[in-house]
Amino acid sequence: MSDDLHELLFFLDDHLNVAVQMPMGEFEAVHTGAATLSTLAGRQVRAAYVGVDEALVVRGVVLFLLTVDQEGRLPEPFTLPLRHLLRHAGEGADLGYGRIRLASRAQCPVPWHARHLWHIEDNSVLETIQACVTRNEAGLVARRPRRFDPESMPGPRIGAPVTDRGWEGVSTSAMQRELAALRDKLQAAQEEAQRLRAALRHEQDRNRRLQDRLLGAP
Repeated sequence: MSDDLHELLFFLDDHLNVAVQMPMGEFEAVHTGAATLSTLAGRQVRAAYVGVDEALVVRGVVLFLLTVDQEGRLPEPFTLPLRHLLRHAGEGADLGYGRIRLASRAQCPVPWHARHLWHIEDNSVLETIQACVTRNEAGLVARRPRRFDPESMPGPRIGAPVTDRGWEGVSTSAMQRELAALRDKLQAAQEEAQRLRAALRHEQDRNRRLQDRLLGAP
C-alpha cells in the first residue's frame, strides 16, 4: 500500500453512525492535549483510522477502540501504531473501487494489538465512511485529475483556428505549472485551517473550564 495517503479519523456513536471526523493533524492535537474530544467525553469509542487516496477513495481502514475521559482527553498516551497496522492489514471489502486493506480484531497484523481493535459484522460502517469521504466533509484536496471526457468539451468556433493548446496563447506546460502552484497554495491553506481549528477548540475548552471555576467559586 502506498504511504502517500490522506489520513482521517472517524469516531462512531452507539449506533455506529459517524459522530466526529477529523484529519490526523487534529487527532495529534488531541493526543498532545492541545485539543479535546468534548462531544465524546466519558466514553470508550469505536473509531476508524482511514487512508484515502487522491481520488477520495478509501484504500485502508483500521478499526480501533479509544477511551476518552470525562474532560474529553485521552487518559493515557496513545501508542497504537495505526500507520503500521494499515500498511500491513489484510484484505477487506470492495467498496466499489477494489478491495481495501482492513485491520480489525478478527484480522490484526500484530496479534498483541488485537485487543485494542474491534470487528464489524457487515460492510455498512465501511460504506458509511466511504460516503463521508466522497462528500469530502474534511475538505481534502483531490489532486488526481478527472478522466478526460471529449463529449464535455465545446467544439471549435466557426472560423477559429484549431491549435494543440488548451487556451489560445497559453501553452499546456504553463497551465500545468499554474495549476500545480494553485494546488500547493490550497494544500497549505488547508493545513493552516486544520491548525487553527485545533487551536480554537483548545481555547474554547480552556474558556469553558475557566467559566466552570468561576461559577463554582464562592
